[in-house]
Amino acid sequence: MISLLSTSFLGGVDFKWDKTQDSIALKNGDKIVWQHIHNKSEGKPYFHPLSRIDGTVLSWLCPSDHFWHRSLWLSCKFINKVNFWEEYRENTSRGETEITAVKVKVND
Repeated sequence: MISLLSTSFLGGVDFKWDKTQDSIALKNGDKIVWQHIHNKSEGKPYFHPLSRIDGTVLSWLCPSDHFWHRSLWLSCKFINKVNFWEEYRENTSRGETEITAVKVKVND
């Protein structure tokens, strides 16, 4: 479960949820503060963008020199000597991660 900081000290915010089949995002007006991507076809859930309240993006998705980096995501690098972290040019890692189910619950 993800817990957001209290908005009581943040003036001028208009937080709302934007939920799709493959993502959930917290928006401030029309700007994404953070978005969690859980697209089954990608196989690896991650957060992007991660932004300041004003919409300034702080994260980087798939930089050219580390194209397997998906902004903020968690992965074990090796499990039983199989690399789950790095991907290769065919956009696959040697270890396979499968998203089997996603349950998203949002509160006001």
